[in-house]
Amino acid sequence: MERREAERMEDVADGTREKGGRYIANIPEDFMFLARAIGMIRGLAAELQVHCETFHILAMNAAAGLERVGVVAEEMEGVSSNVSSS
Repeated sequence: MERREAERMEDVADGTREKGGRYIANIPEDFMFLARAIGMIRGLAAELQVHCETFHILAMNAAAGLERVGVVAEEMEGVSSNVSSS
């Protein structure tokens, strides 16, 4: 909280707040694709009235991808260890 207050005071000193404050300059296309894909999956699940563990599915696939590049699943806190079943 103190860090944010210091940033705010710096913005006031620089005149940034008068210009509209901080803003997002750009969003990576890969992130937008992922956000849209998650939104479509959630929307489809809602339309079909099914319960879908979207983030569990994403975590399992992320863990599988990390294992392919050499990161061991035990090193990732809170991720299911049954990745090989997918």
